Amino acid sequence: MASSGVWWRLVLVDERGVQKKRSVFCFEALWYHVCGSKPVLVVVSRDPAGKERDDYFFTTDLSASPEEVIGLYAGRWSIEDTFRNTKQFLGGSDPQSWKRKGPERAAGFPSSSTRSSGTGTLARRGVR
Repeated sequence: MASSGVWWRLVLVDERGVQKKRSVFCFEALWYHVCGSKPVLVVVSRDPAGKERDDYFFTTDLSASPEEVIGLYAGRWSIEDTFRNTKQFLGGSDPQSWKRKGPERAAGFPSSSTRSSGTGTLARRGVR
């Protein structure tokens, strides 16, 4: 059904300020293990050129359009990626440490993690 092209429609999506064409397929489903009997909206996003992998999004907001769902996830992804990298590579989840560089690293953490240029600044200073 989804691969036949009948249910797909072409939309223009704002992904972090860049307008992109996407083929979308969306439907309501029940995901008992996660939401019980509350329905979720499933949005499948496909690159019409076939160069990028398909993306799958889930939301409990059934009134959201596929364009909104894709755009909100795209905007949120950079934030989640920054949080992960801060914890993984800068020790953001362990601000107290017994190492000599621990206090200096923890002191710069709040201001640098809230700006996208912060990790570039820390990398230039030799903090990894």
